[in-house]
Amino acid sequence: MNMAIEKNKIWYLLPIIMSAMFISLLSPSTHEVFSKFATLYILFFSIIVAIVLFTYQFKVEKRNISFNSFFVVGYFITNFELAAHLLDSSLIPFNYQFYYPTTLTINYSLWLSAMAFTLYVLSYILFKKQNKALRLNNINTINVMLIKIRFTVLLLIIANIIFYLSVGKSFWSGVYDESKWGSVALYLDQINRTLVILFMYFSFKYKNSTNKVPKDSLFICGVIASALYLFLMVRTGDRGLFISLFSVSLFLYCRFIRRVNLKQLIFLGITAIVLMSIIGLGRAESVRGNSNGLVASGYESFIKNEERLTPTMELASSNKLLFVAVDKYDSSNYYFGLTMVGQVISSIPLLGGFTSLITGFSFPTSTNEFTYLMQGSRPNYGEGSHLIADLYINFGTVGVLIFMVLFGYLVATLYNSINKETRFIILVILISYGVYLNRSSLLFVLKPVVLILIIYYIINLYTKQRVCHA
Repeated sequence: MNMAIEKNKIWYLLPIIMSAMFISLLSPSTHEVFSKFATLYILFFSIIVAIVLFTYQFKVEKRNISFNSFFVVGYFITNFELAAHLLDSSLIPFNYQFYYPTTLTINYSLWLSAMAFTLYVLSYILFKKQNKALRLNNINTINVMLIKIRFTVLLLIIANIIFYLSVGKSFWSGVYDESKWGSVALYLDQINRTLVILFMYFSFKYKNSTNKVPKDSLFICGVIASALYLFLMVRTGDRGLFISLFSVSLFLYCRFIRRVNLKQLIFLGITAIVLMSIIGLGRAESVRGNSNGLVASGYESFIKNEERLTPTMELASSNKLLFVAVDKYDSSNYYFGLTMVGQVISSIPLLGGFTSLITGFSFPTSTNEFTYLMQGSRPNYGEGSHLIADLYINFGTVGVLIFMVLFGYLVATLYNSINKETRFIILVILISYGVYLNRSSLLFVLKPVVLILIIYYIINLYTKQRVCHA
């Protein structure tokens, strides 16, 4: 059976290879007048590649929710939506200059994104192997799983309390402004997010093994602590945590409980997009001084839609960073991985600060670079980053394509060894950032991966000590 499936893989690889060939034939120059034909041409083949990937996911992998479910949706919004709006003048937002700082690089940006996506999918399917039903290697007894859940909850409560005490007044006033939180609160925020995800993982795993929810007071405390933390973060206008936990819970539910059908997925996806759009608009209105409340003012702005924005426009707006990157960077000023070295070092707790203290050198970041390019030396806010743009300013076109091939191989490798619990947990973290990874750098997830593995190791160490002394 497995051999037959592996042999049939060619029927999935063939249309992807053909699409890559057709897209490569178009290959525009970095600067040229925007072409509607080129946009339609590239979008057509990109959609074919996406259809092939999801068909492979449903028919061969037998799963309806995976990392690719979130990553591909985010990728299409972030890399293709702005160009698609230019096909119809009625879809172009009124604040044109904000979303299109230059149109001369749109053709090349779209082509580069399409080639990178096609090679990512090609690499993923090529290296993906068939897995048996999910059976994590270290299946625990009910008692061991309860110990892990309880200890995770204790860590979560402690981290929450310290975070609430250190975060500052701006957080409690309902304003999302990380610049006023302080370094301790920022790091505790990452720890809280990690602990909530681990709590969800252990809880779903317990439900899968026992077919019941833990009847434990600490478990209830964990649910309350997680819900309160999520509520307070959403209240400030932070949508990233909601999307992360929504993605993880949906993935774990489909893995450990039962699959969700396509109609339910579409409904949940549309609901999440609309809700996040309302919260985002509400945050913008609160900055302007509207005091009607985050949800109320956001809903009012969403209904009026005075700026002619789609619900996904904020995520799509990150594409302007790629337009600017292609415009301003060439082989004479690439970073050649310098921003990535900084991310690798900072992913290890305390190492980033220690390195800066000893050497007196601060590694550049694509976030700071894009903020400077867009707003100059006196920015009003951070522009963030962009997956393809970050790779482009480091290594150019060839680097983008190579790294996306390697990324496809990495994701396939994680799925090939998904029965190992550490690999499964890394995959869960990737899924939590699946949508928003597209508007950040590729190595952005390295820090949360290191953090969750450290905390997971501490939990396992504590559990072993408890079991040995029982």
